[in-house]
Amino acid sequence: SDLFAKPLPNDCVASAFANRELYVVLANYSQSPRQIETADTYVPTDDSSAAPAKLWQLPKRSLRILKRSA
Repeated sequence: SDLFAKPLPNDCVASAFANRELYVVLANYSQSPRQIETADTYVPTDDSSAAPAKLWQLPKRSLRILKRSA
């Protein structure tokens, strides 16, 4: 996918949702932490004051909802 800098790690999935904004949901189904690198910068939806980033740490068995930064 063009949304990511490299293929997703094993046991990780992503879903994209677009309307006026683009959102990506990252999910880690593994029993180990994973790192995912996006092609563009995003901010977490639960912390809109966070600096835009491309690297995302996902603890084991977790998910993250991201909004593409402007």
